[in-house]
Amino acid sequence: VVESTFFPGLVLDEVYEKFHNTCSAKNLTLSKHLPYLVDGFQIKADRALLVKVLSHLVDNAIKFTPYGHVSFGFELRGSELEFFVQDTGVGINKDAFVLIFDSFEQEDVSNTRSHEGSGLGLSIAKTMTEKMGGHIWFQSVKGEGSTFYFTIPCNLH
Repeated sequence: VVESTFFPGLVLDEVYEKFHNTCSAKNLTLSKHLPYLVDGFQIKADRALLVKVLSHLVDNAIKFTPYGHVSFGFELRGSELEFFVQDTGVGINKDAFVLIFDSFEQEDVSNTRSHEGSGLGLSIAKTMTEKMGGHIWFQSVKGEGSTFYFTIPCNLH
């Protein structure tokens, strides 16, 4: 973990720019949400790991969302920043909940599924989140979408 001081809002800008064209090509709406009054708000954390975790989660949300929207952002929750990535995608079956963060596990591994990927994204996101001292979890309803959350300690500057 290599910590530096940065504006977390700029991380959201970077991730938004990275995925905006992909969403446009799929006719998906991409939006970012910052908490009220974040001007001048800096944290000390591993910026590169934060970008990677958000990128993995946004990329997954786009992959599994055939129509609607993907949104992401963060809130200050006590001594932590709580990030979220929400989509109106295919959702996750309750039976797959316990496996979703395991390496190489995907809900539908049949040859006919329409989503590409190695099955490592969520496992990598979990590992990186834990390296930063946070944790990751999700809520999902099959056919309605998912929201992934993760926290990192909020070392304010």
